[in-house]
Amino acid sequence: MDRGLSGVLVALVRDLSDTYNGNLKASKFDRNDELADHIVRYLKRRAGNVSGDNAVGTGVERQLDARLDQWNTERKVPGRRLAYDRPGGASDDIAGLLRRPEEGSWRRMTCQTSLRNVDQGIRLLLDREDGSLASVGDPPFGPVTAEVGQAVDGADD
Repeated sequence: MDRGLSGVLVALVRDLSDTYNGNLKASKFDRNDELADHIVRYLKRRAGNVSGDNAVGTGVERQLDARLDQWNTERKVPGRRLAYDRPGGASDDIAGLLRRPEEGSWRRMTCQTSLRNVDQGIRLLLDREDGSLASVGDPPFGPVTAEVGQAVDGADD
């Protein structure tokens, strides 16, 4: 969960308010803003509900508070502008809030840039009519055959 929390936090801030959407608007977001409280409460409740354990929700709240504190510290550094992601070729006075995995060791504000880098996929589980679960494997491969009177892709007419 820790690996995706910074990305989820920033995505919610940017998505829920146009005020904070632009890349260079990271410096405008105040951790004491009502939106910060809303996001923390929502994610805490969601984590507790999904896990069935309120302690997990409390842990998420603690992790979010640490990220918001760090964000607040970063935005107050004098002489620079804070962006969500430092654009390539940007001037030296622009710093990025989020870090890319290839920028070194994993830190609190490191954020995946591709879903291909996220945890491995899981097998799809489907509810059967009897209430049991069935694992769905890879679909069977079979060549497509043309019905009589239909052309096959790539065949000459």
